Amino acid sequence: LEPMGAIVERRDDRLIPLTTVDAVRNATIRSATWWRETKSGMTPASVPEYVPKMLRVDPPKDLPVIGTLAIARSPYFSASGEIVADQGYRAEEQCYCLPNVNGFVVNDNPTKADVDNAKALLDEAVCDFPFSEECDKTHAMALFVAPHVRRMIDGPSPLHLVESARPGTGKGKLVRVASIIARGKACAAHTWHHNRGKVDESELKKELVSVAMSGEDWYWIDNVRVKVDSGALAAAIIEGVSGRILGGNAVAALDAKSMTWVMAGN
Repeated sequence: LEPMGAIVERRDDRLIPLTTVDAVRNATIRSATWWRETKSGMTPASVPEYVPKMLRVDPPKDLPVIGTLAIARSPYFSASGEIVADQGYRAEEQCYCLPNVNGFVVNDNPTKADVDNAKALLDEAVCDFPFSEECDKTHAMALFVAPHVRRMIDGPSPLHLVESARPGTGKGKLVRVASIIARGKACAAHTWHHNRGKVDESELKKELVSVAMSGEDWYWIDNVRVKVDSGALAAAIIEGVSGRILGGNAVAALDAKSMTWVMAGN
């Protein structure tokens, strides 16, 4: 797979970015048996030195790889409204689905009882959070549901803001619970790097490109205490991210529809 423009190796349900030539070489050794043609026939061989270098630094344009914009770790709705719950590659969305449903059955035609049970599970997930108003709970539910219906939305989707009047009320826990449901594990928290409130756009762009390389599908900025004003972040939310990977000519790209954007602060 080549998700978001970066070469990766799949290990169980994880995608490991291969950022060095040695990492690519080791992956090619694990993923294939190499042979060399001789006068006496085919004999086992080592990986040619030029192969990992070519794949890492400047892969050929006609290399038969799967163009993957996203890795879905839970069932989702396609742009056409179809429920996608089976493992495998989906050319329609350029998405590889690795659903972590833990024994749940996802019905193509859910009954009212199925819907009621799903709503009860979501209510259980947020019942202990101290929402100020009912509308706050509704917005939290939107964060839980958005990753699964994002591909049905033809256009940008806003960043989700989780805020409270004081620390220790569970903002981070709410984000982690939502991300666990969407992707099988909690997303990582990022820090909003700034100098007296002004963000370094160049450094932020580099961080977003590294997120694209890693295959992450959530970008969560935690403990924000200043005004956020960033053209790079706004562009990423609307259009996605693309940038050249250091050390080569390959370009990492991140599709806006594959991402969930979250910010938390007091």
